[in-house]
Amino acid sequence: MFLRKMITKIDEARIAVVDFLGADLINHSYFFMDYWTFVHFSSAILLMLFISKIFKKWDFYKKIILFLLVIDLWEIFELHFPLMGAEKTIDIVYDFIIAIAGGSLTHYAGKRVF
Repeated sequence: MFLRKMITKIDEARIAVVDFLGADLINHSYFFMDYWTFVHFSSAILLMLFISKIFKKWDFYKKIILFLLVIDLWEIFELHFPLMGAEKTIDIVYDFIIAIAGGSLTHYAGKRVF
């Protein structure tokens, strides 16, 4: 009984977080932005920092291929296991664009800083 209540509360919290992150900030027919945009952008920054730190000796092309592979696998995972809600095709495209922007910014800013 306690476990069932705990699972219910966790699921309610997950739904509340997903609803909050899915709130539209900008919604046009050709462009939209929600709080998930910031999650994908910051995750991409962290991923590129991690790849750059672990694979220091790799050239840019190997790093970007690994980066694209990881975000591709994540989107496939999200599509087949919708833990955070169903994904639309346009969401997946925007997720890729935002992730690539975050990863690229990190790579080029990292060249100047590190």
